[in-house]
Formats: sequence, structure tokens, C-alpha cells
Amino acid sequence: MKKIFSRLPVFFLLFILEACDPPDIDHAYDYLCYSNFRCTAFVPEQDSVWLELYSGDSLIDRDTLEDYYSSLPNSELEFRERLTLRIHVFCNGEWLDGVDFEFENRTDKYTEIRLSNFDMWKTSSSVTRIFTDEQLAKCPELSEYRIFVNTEHPPSCFDP
Repeated sequence: MKKIFSRLPVFFLLFILEACDPPDIDHAYDYLCYSNFRCTAFVPEQDSVWLELYSGDSLIDRDTLEDYYSSLPNSELEFRERLTLRIHVFCNGEWLDGVDFEFENRTDKYTEIRLSNFDMWKTSSSVTRIFTDEQLAKCPELSEYRIFVNTEHPPSCFDP
């Protein structure tokens, strides 16, 4: 392989590297694109949230920050078709029971999953209420929070 590259003109090598290496991408965060999905969760600033990601019964990633914002994945993951996002919320002095949201990881689309109180895409995102009436009685500030799923993006977040 090294011999092949050594025979190519320099300008051709630069073209190959640029074509495979999109401009304006912070390469420390490439995994945000390569895993085909991004999960984020926002709760009111006085509350905390953290996420876990499961494939079947196996924990494959987690965000250990306990803040009003959490996101996954934290690294490039092996592709899996079905994943479960487990959401943990701390509010009004206690942790609520974890809430699971199962989703399909697609190779034909880049999927954005977001727990929030508004649809940032203003599109036909699918919307799911995830908190139970019992949880909302303990934390009424979460009553407007939903899971928004957007799959309108091309297969890679590198693509326009």
C-alpha cells in the first residue's frame, strides 16, 4: 500500500485525503456522525439528567455527567439495529425511575433523538410522551417534555 501512495502525484494524494476527510469537521467529534445517530436530553436547569444506551441487555455507552443536558454516543460504536436509550432524571430532590425509549438505528438515515420541551427541527418529527402520570406528579416541570425523533437527515451528518 505504501508503494502505491509513493507513486501518486502529491496533488492527487491531497485530493483523496480531502475527499475522505470533510472540511470544517472537528475530528475529535467524528464519532457523532459515524454511529448513525445522536441522542440528547435537556431538562429544566434546576434538574439533572443522564443517559445510558443499551443493545439488548448490554450497556454499551453512558453519559456520566449529571447536569441539565446529556448526550450520547461518547465514542464511535459498532453498528446495532435496535437500541434502547434509558433516561434518568433528578428533580425535586429525587431520581425518577429510568425511562426507556427503544429506537431503530438506520444505515439509510442519520437519526437525531432529543428529549426536550420543543421540536427544534419544526418538522414532522415523531413525538413521544415518555414520563408517566406518577413521574409528572413528582416533577410537573417535565409535563411539556417529549422525545422528538428526526430521520430527515442523509445517512451521514457529513452530507449536506
